Amino acid sequence: MPRVLTEEHKVAMQAGRQNRKLGVIKEKPIKVKSDKKRGRPKGYVRDSETIKKQKETRLKNKLGIKDEVVCEKPALIISRKWQTGFDFWLEMRKTLRPLHRYAECRNIERMIVQKDIWDNREEILKILENHFILQLKKLKVTV
Repeated sequence: MPRVLTEEHKVAMQAGRQNRKLGVIKEKPIKVKSDKKRGRPKGYVRDSETIKKQKETRLKNKLGIKDEVVCEKPALIISRKWQTGFDFWLEMRKTLRPLHRYAECRNIERMIVQKDIWDNREEILKILENHFILQLKKLKVTV
């Protein structure tokens, strides 16, 4: 739907064109910042230590250097009823997935799945002790 200009608008537009030809510039209102506090307060001065930390952080972010995260061994609860190394797979996966250690889980699987280790309980326990804190499930006592 086309917009219809009122007589007042037409007069104001004509006056603006004449002023532009004559070089008269109408002052525009100055925009005032909102009274919300943004940025640093007036008179804020950073000390040299803060500046140094901020520079280091920016450089690390720019280069993609991440801080080293030391992860302790997670606890793996195992049952006493197991025959082969595959019986640990579900428990290992449940323990490592929330920690986002997918590659570590795959590496442990590859070590355990070897033919000479697969049925050897002692070897499997040694491998698991390197990566986990082993705990035995409590057995239910039936009377």
